[in-house]
Amino acid sequence: MSHELKKLAEKRDAILLAEIGAWLHMLWKYDWRFIQWHCGSAPKYDCEKLLNDLRSQSPGLFSFLDAPDPQTLNSLHALSSVIPIPQSFGFKHFLGCPQQADKAIQNEDHLSALLNDAHGRGSGIEKGLPYNTLTNQELSDSSSSDSYIYANTAFGFQQKLTSSCYKSDKLRRALNRWIEHHLINAFPVQNVERWKRILKRFHKILTLCFPEVLAETRKPANDVTLHDQTQAAVAFFKAALAERVAHGAWKDLKDAQGKPQYTWRVLVCRTDTFDYLSKAITLPDLLGRRESIKSAHARVHTLLEIDYPLGAEIYRDQSTLAFLVPGEGAILDWRDENGSALKKRIQQIYREETAGEMTLQLRDALLDDPSRSVYTFGNMLNAAPPHNIPDSVEVTASWHGKTQVEICTCCRLRPQRSSKGRNICDVCLTKRVSRSKTWCASGLDTTVWLDEAADKNGRLVLLACQFDLRYWLNGILWNSVHSILQEPYKDLVQHSRQSFGKTKKGNYKPFQSALGKLIGKTIVSNYKNRFEAFFDEVLWPDWKDIIPQADQQTKAAITATHLLRQQPSFPRIRRAWETTLQFFRDIQDKIEQGGLVPRIPNRLILTGKFSTTNIWKYYAYDTVIKGIETSFVWDADKERLISADNLEYLAKQLGFRPRENASPEEEAEGRLSYLSRMIAEQSRDRGLEFYERNRPSQAEEEGSRFRLRDVQIEVERHDYTPTVSILTEPQLFMMLVPATHFMDIACHIQNEYERQFSKVRNRLPLHLSLISFPRRTPLYAAMDAAQRMLKRKSGEQQTWRIVKKRRSETSGETMLRLKQTDTGVVMPDITVKHDDDYHYPYFFTKGFDVDHGSKYAFKAPLPHAPNTFETLEHISKLQEDMEVYYTPSTFDFELLDTTGRRFEIQYDDKGRRGKGTTTRRPYFFEQIAECRRIWELLAGKHGKGLTTSQIKALSMLIEERRRSWKCQPDEPVFQQFVVDSLRNIGAGWWNALEKTEQQLVQQAAQSGMLADVLEIYMEILKQKPEQDT
Repeated sequence: MSHELKKLAEKRDAILLAEIGAWLHMLWKYDWRFIQWHCGSAPKYDCEKLLNDLRSQSPGLFSFLDAPDPQTLNSLHALSSVIPIPQSFGFKHFLGCPQQADKAIQNEDHLSALLNDAHGRGSGIEKGLPYNTLTNQELSDSSSSDSYIYANTAFGFQQKLTSSCYKSDKLRRALNRWIEHHLINAFPVQNVERWKRILKRFHKILTLCFPEVLAETRKPANDVTLHDQTQAAVAFFKAALAERVAHGAWKDLKDAQGKPQYTWRVLVCRTDTFDYLSKAITLPDLLGRRESIKSAHARVHTLLEIDYPLGAEIYRDQSTLAFLVPGEGAILDWRDENGSALKKRIQQIYREETAGEMTLQLRDALLDDPSRSVYTFGNMLNAAPPHNIPDSVEVTASWHGKTQVEICTCCRLRPQRSSKGRNICDVCLTKRVSRSKTWCASGLDTTVWLDEAADKNGRLVLLACQFDLRYWLNGILWNSVHSILQEPYKDLVQHSRQSFGKTKKGNYKPFQSALGKLIGKTIVSNYKNRFEAFFDEVLWPDWKDIIPQADQQTKAAITATHLLRQQPSFPRIRRAWETTLQFFRDIQDKIEQGGLVPRIPNRLILTGKFSTTNIWKYYAYDTVIKGIETSFVWDADKERLISADNLEYLAKQLGFRPRENASPEEEAEGRLSYLSRMIAEQSRDRGLEFYERNRPSQAEEEGSRFRLRDVQIEVERHDYTPTVSILTEPQLFMMLVPATHFMDIACHIQNEYERQFSKVRNRLPLHLSLISFPRRTPLYAAMDAAQRMLKRKSGEQQTWRIVKKRRSETSGETMLRLKQTDTGVVMPDITVKHDDDYHYPYFFTKGFDVDHGSKYAFKAPLPHAPNTFETLEHISKLQEDMEVYYTPSTFDFELLDTTGRRFEIQYDDKGRRGKGTTTRRPYFFEQIAECRRIWELLAGKHGKGLTTSQIKALSMLIEERRRSWKCQPDEPVFQQFVVDSLRNIGAGWWNALEKTEQQLVQQAAQSGMLADVLEIYMEILKQKPEQDT
């Protein structure tokens, strides 16, 4: 029996030390002088200059890179017993690795040669693509301290990068301290927990700096950060090194025929996390389950990166954990020192963290074939997660000896045991109590209670925001980003077609002029001027899975597209999901920091004499104050009760009315005084009785109810935001927020999306779903409703006709108005600010000949039909009446006035809801702002408006006619009826509106959008028109 994992554990110190060196191999790029050099405004700055700087500035770091500490070097040389390395090796070899490849190979410095190869894999440069033809940037003003260049996100959003972004001295000092205080003194480390602490500190230092700066200054390759490129190189390097340690002895990078010998695979651990979370009854249940998944992910990460360092994590979300691992060998069957297979070790972790509720399915966990190209792992990420299968042995064991016992209402697997009064099993109870205990002990600056996250009307909104990244993760949509602008597409196609096949003499045809010029003399020479050999080895491997069979004409189109596109390299795909993840994180921060939802300053604290000492620890109990039910949490450590309700809602229910013209501070103070008085009056005679929620009159086990006498009331300052983040992932963001603020949040998301993603909005849709529900609604109902909404997809196969186009030369913007060719639906006007960007803002056209397009027009495969190549045209060059493909972003909502309402959420194959003539949801994402504007016009927010009775009468009248007439919105008779109704309901109001405002309200009334606007503002937000106040 071979013990590959044991071998990796024995060489752990050496492998991880080499990994640290690999992380620093481009350290010299983290300096503004590097940018100045590449932009042509300063002398050369490279690794040798860095070492000279470090010699005096950071001696510890210099020593580590140039001449490692003897103990450190001895640990590294432990590899020599398996794979020989030169005794003269130092990490300065890694610093110059991309430039010293040939020298490293000549000196048999395989470690440096391997990193050089990994560097090429990560950046894509090993394929010899035409990077020399990219557009180089110039510093805005090289003589000024305010000079800058531009850094792009993965989707073309430009941000200025200045010298202040490069905190080189700070980074070097931090690394110097880390080496001297954490790394050198730790050797030999051996202990896994110690390595976790060392690497955690190391990566914290790097992630504060590397993600902010560029690895490449040339456009449009200036979207990849130093962190992205380094992480990719480290992943390839570590997996290859682990393979050699496991199998012993070096092997050359290429065989005698020049074919690469190192291959990699992607190992993916997938769970149906949403289903697992959706079983939660209470919010602490859900948060406890979320922590179980996070803990499982973290343990698997440690297992594969530190315990047995065989790979590197390359992707993570709530359901997926992906690693780059060696391509040679049956990885999942590798054995540890006890003979346990890696597969069993991984499955055991998820089984332990979920207490047997989940057995990880690893049947299709590895890519079928080892491949040097890893971008296609996106296809694995896009596949539906396997159904969760519980561990039958563990579940069966939990029922041993149990008869006449009810099943747990949370996990629906285990029996209710000692916690039967709460209808859940001990495992689920432990998770629930753990979250509540953590909340009590963490300073109470957050909330974990639905009642506390509700608004003043007792309503919450579950916000779910989802990017459709499918075709970006699998690489197909990178074909739609135009990288090389110098050569026209049609010329490349023609010359590619002429380069295939053989001459009359039987020789392979050479590179035709445009191809040779673009690709470069070196590459042409490497392939002996045989174009077909170049195509087969360099281009075809990236396309064979997308287009299995291709004739010569298709191959010519592939060649032209491949050479002009933004290359879907490993770090670029990482950059894509990091961009969307950061977008969601920024939204979360904006909400949690009080920018969109006001922070709550105080909670009520109750103490006194308790009727029993047997009170369930950290449990939320209910009590009744003046006939109104409210919640408090028992803080066992401090022996006190903490309010877990929205105090504004509670005061409102108890009859509190703020003093007229009171300031917000005066209103809050008056509210707290009122609540204190109400509690004091309620508890004056017999105290307050607390009981288990939903069981106010039933006699249950001890601890389910108690009485508090001699009540002492205290107002304690906590300052928290009443929101709860559920998931913040690359493709999905979910958060619970007070209902009164959800439209502010929705408008903020819309504005930020249009600002950051407008150049690719036609190819990167964002779907926003909002579920409103009363505070005592079971959480699983809201989660199920959200899950149903998240299943909708906007049809990428839909085509739209351009009915209006307007371009502004001064602002660098182009406006389009699109009409769907099948249904006639008109999308709100979209505006894209593109300036002089000819890389990102392109539209797929339908049936448009590339020969009739602009010099920037090119062809690429449609993402939903990759065998079909269509012309992409720059937005500024589009013309009216052209047909384009557009994948719209959408916005949908539902008010769960009953839990059964969620079953009405269904979508057809075109992503539409409803039946017959009343179909209106989901709306286009761009209509969020329209909804707000329509309400402002009706409610008189900025002028004369209607009363509540007028608005409701108007809506009822129009919707009744729609149902009884069974008419379409554009039928002339119905249109006239709507106009007459609007004019008659309030002639003064209607006539005061501008013509464009009248058209907006009229179209909303005709389409049915008006009824939805009223449901949002009058039913969910509980807002009233100005005329009522």
